[in-house]
Amino acid sequence: TIKYTGVSGVGNLTAIINSTAGGARDAAGNILILSVIGPTVAVEYCNNSLAAGTVNDTEEFEACEYLFTENNFQATELATVIFAAGEGITINPNFTIDVGAILQVKVCGQSLCQVSTEPMELGCHSCVTDICAIDSTCCTDAFSQACLDKVATVCNLSCQ
Repeated sequence: TIKYTGVSGVGNLTAIINSTAGGARDAAGNILILSVIGPTVAVEYCNNSLAAGTVNDTEEFEACEYLFTENNFQATELATVIFAAGEGITINPNFTIDVGAILQVKVCGQSLCQVSTEPMELGCHSCVTDICAIDSTCCTDAFSQACLDKVATVCNLSCQ
C-alpha cells in the first residue's frame, strides 16, 4: 500500500511519496519520482474562492473561509448575486452592481474548515444550512469535529 497526502492535479501527476515498495530512494526512504500515468482527480478546496465575470441572472458564490471578487466583477440589471463566506469577503476595485440588481452578503464569522467552541450562524452559508438541518447543535452549541466532518460528508466540500 502506498500512502500519500496533499497531492492533487489534473492530467499526469508526479509526486514524492513514502513507500516500502522498490525504486530509487533518498536517505529518508522516499521514492524520488513516481509518475502516475492516466487521469487523476482534481481536488477543489473550498477555503478560498474567487467570484469572477458578469452575472446576468441569479448566481451564488461561496467559500469556506474567504471569498474575493475579481477586478471588474459585474452584476447586471435584474441579476441577483449571493456572496457567502466563513470568515470574510473582499470586494476588489471596479466592482459594479447595476441599477435593479440585488446583492446579498452573508459572513458566518468563522471558518467552515475548523472546529470552534462557537456555533455557526444558521443560514450564513448553504453548507451550514445543510449541516444544521441534520445536526442542529452545530448552529446552537458549537461547531464541533462532528460538524466539521459533515462539511465533507454532507456538503461534498474539501478543506485544505
